[in-house]
Amino acid sequence: ATVVAIIVKEYPEAVAVMLFYQIGELFQGIAVGKSRKSISELMDIRPDSANVLREGSEVNVSPNEVKIGEIIVVRPGESIPVDRSRYCSVQTPQIFTSTELKRAYKQAYTPSFTDDASVMQSAGYKIESCQGSRYNIKITTPEDLSLCKQLLPLLG
Repeated sequence: ATVVAIIVKEYPEAVAVMLFYQIGELFQGIAVGKSRKSISELMDIRPDSANVLREGSEVNVSPNEVKIGEIIVVRPGESIPVDRSRYCSVQTPQIFTSTELKRAYKQAYTPSFTDDASVMQSAGYKIESCQGSRYNIKITTPEDLSLCKQLLPLLG
């Protein structure tokens, strides 16, 4: 638009187009800066303590004291108390019967539902965790099932 305005000798129009473009760039820069700051602040929201299972009991510890392989208890609505970027594998193995799970999903939806465990807990069931394994894969797609079929003979 600026080039065309100059060609037709509408210099005030050309200046106005460039000026409005620069003002738009300024507002965009301000908005991006505020968004980055907000995202950065959200990334810093992390609980000051973690509930872990040690010797069959729930113990409250600093997130820095959580050891590899420990079970972290996270209730519906709570945040993960550790920096997940420090870990290469995270599992949340739970055991439910299909009958109980179907019954739990009949309750009204709430925003605190994040996974099957949160639905079960909201329905009044006690969540039981079990020891994880790197072979404990989540099967949600046909590709996952294919991978599982390939792993089974290797596990004996």
